[in-house]
Amino acid sequence: METGDAGAAAWGNLALIQQLSGNLDSAQSLHQKALILHQKFGSKEEKALELGNLGRLFQAKRDLDRAFAYHLAALSIFREIDHPLGEMSQLSHLGRIRQTGGDADSSLIHYQEALEISRNIDFAEGEASQLSNIGWAHQSLGRADMALDYYRQALKIDKKTGYKRGEAQNHLTIGWIHEQKGELEKAQKSYKKSVLLNRKAGFKMGQASALFSLGKLYRRLEEPNEALESLGQALVIYREMGNRGAEANLLRQLGKLHEARGDDDNALTHFEQALEIHQETGDLRNKARVLSDVGEIQKRRGNLQLALDQFQEVLEITRKFDDRYSEAMTLMAMAQINMASGDTKQGLKSANQALKIFTEIGAEQEAAMVAESIKRAEESLEQAEKPMTDDE
Repeated sequence: METGDAGAAAWGNLALIQQLSGNLDSAQSLHQKALILHQKFGSKEEKALELGNLGRLFQAKRDLDRAFAYHLAALSIFREIDHPLGEMSQLSHLGRIRQTGGDADSSLIHYQEALEISRNIDFAEGEASQLSNIGWAHQSLGRADMALDYYRQALKIDKKTGYKRGEAQNHLTIGWIHEQKGELEKAQKSYKKSVLLNRKAGFKMGQASALFSLGKLYRRLEEPNEALESLGQALVIYREMGNRGAEANLLRQLGKLHEARGDDDNALTHFEQALEIHQETGDLRNKARVLSDVGEIQKRRGNLQLALDQFQEVLEITRKFDDRYSEAMTLMAMAQINMASGDTKQGLKSANQALKIFTEIGAEQEAAMVAESIKRAEESLEQAEKPMTDDE
């Protein structure tokens, strides 16, 4: 491998390939090597770009604090060298990180600042992108109509500039809003427009995303053949592009579709393929979701120990990420399995742990349901342990 600035570019390109393939740890190591070389031999702009690359990597790894720090460092350099496009890009990422972290109100501040920059430099494509981001933030805050207005503003600009890729993305997000509002026919039309526009623009990843959304909608509409066709087309594209994370998520959807059709064997096949990818890429959060799916099938089949093993692994993952709500839900699933297998005492232990967590995090409805389940189980246990009288 070369040294100097050319070497930094080479390391950076390799890192991006690894990142797209889902090999995030390898990508991180390569990006950091590139950053060191850019710091020694490159310009401030190149250093800022590599800091932004690391920020995107840590977004993919769900390490939002480190992602925010890298994008903030990149933003500082872009401001220092008066690079408005770089500023706008980093502000967008900062907004996404805030939003992903559950703070959509703060994300709006970053998106609005990025929007102002795009307008100041008369960058229509950037303006449309920021309008879409603002729409997304409002959508996260439950403001569907306000989000729809921003998406339509963005769509209008993209149509005017002939930016088919942006137009396709806005049709997709408008479809999400329609689906959220229960306007499923409108959602279907928007998704189909997005598929067509992405295909015309040659943007395969966007095409796959639209097909994915269309397939999930068909599943919701109980049109399994159409769902299988759309999801199957998306799967082919994700595999061609080497997008392992998206491939795994789509395999899970295919598994859920087969499960809904009563084909548990085919469902398990797809879930197992998804698990292999999540294990390979280190995506523990999505691995936990698929393990839960497998656990539910094994529980339904009466393979209670196998089901318990799946949920035990899910429990360990939820505790690793301090996801207390998911931890409590997993404990309840384990409690139900324990009780179904006749181990009521262990079931009550898990249920009480779940109740404690739900109470502490303020999940009142869930806590009430668990408390009622505990009461019934305790009454059943008391009756079972009550000594028989001569009359009985």
